[in-house]
Amino acid sequence: MPGEQYPIHEIRMSPRMSPFRMMLVSALALVIVAGHLVDAWKQKDHWPFAAYPMFARVNKPEPFTSEELWGVTPDGREIPVTSKMTGIMGTNRIRPSLFRLYRHGQRTKNPKITQDALLGLLRDYEQRRQRREHDGPQLIGMRFYQLKWDFDWWAKNRDAPQRAVLFEVHS
Repeated sequence: MPGEQYPIHEIRMSPRMSPFRMMLVSALALVIVAGHLVDAWKQKDHWPFAAYPMFARVNKPEPFTSEELWGVTPDGREIPVTSKMTGIMGTNRIRPSLFRLYRHGQRTKNPKITQDALLGLLRDYEQRRQRREHDGPQLIGMRFYQLKWDFDWWAKNRDAPQRAVLFEVHS
């Protein structure tokens, strides 16, 4: 009865679901289960039945690599080449471009492509230095390094990557 107060310890049972509502919920459950089974059988992923394979396995830790461009001074010292020294095409564009050229040169067995690009950068660096567009020292060569860090959960090796010269040029 409306307005009647029930003691807190008593549980009031709701009436049963109507037959239409029961059929609707059952049909929805059937569609979801059938969709998962069809996707599993066809080995396809369709939302919302996807198995999300990206999260279904543990990936093997891969090493991280990066590339760096260094200049060589007449006395043999190495200095990092910065974006200010390279002009309009900063080092964030130069490094990936040089690495693509390096890989292309390796595939085609033609390292001259990469050497020509690095010599061009060295000449441009020196021209910009002579025009006083940057205050870097005179360079007689450039080296393109690949740095590699093996996976370490605690990043103990972050300051000590493996360093390999991919290619270098001298004027």
